[in-house]
Amino acid sequence: MHLCFELLLLSLLYITKSQADVCFDCVVIVEYVENLLLNEEDHIEEKFDAKCHEQFSDQWSDAVCESLVKTKLDEIVQGIEDGYIPDQVCDKIGLCNLKDLIKTVQMAPDARPVINLPVA
Repeated sequence: MHLCFELLLLSLLYITKSQADVCFDCVVIVEYVENLLLNEEDHIEEKFDAKCHEQFSDQWSDAVCESLVKTKLDEIVQGIEDGYIPDQVCDKIGLCNLKDLIKTVQMAPDARPVINLPVA
């Protein structure tokens, strides 16, 4: 039952936040795990409880941060140990689609809307 709640929470994140926001949150989380591993910290999951509250001020991101650590921490650690950078780790666990984000960034300058304001 707990796992179902965690998965529901992660799916709700996709509805309430843009993919870029989800990716950014994931990268922040992976960078923090990476720093804990570099400093040979123990009890990573316990330290994350406080970090989630500190890093994310809105309740959705905070809850998703906690959920991500509970459901994906092993995959995050494995990705870091395999030498992947945070963006790649998030791509591997399905929270960043790097190809789509790169396309968005590449087309962003041309995709800006033109706003014509009436002249008084």
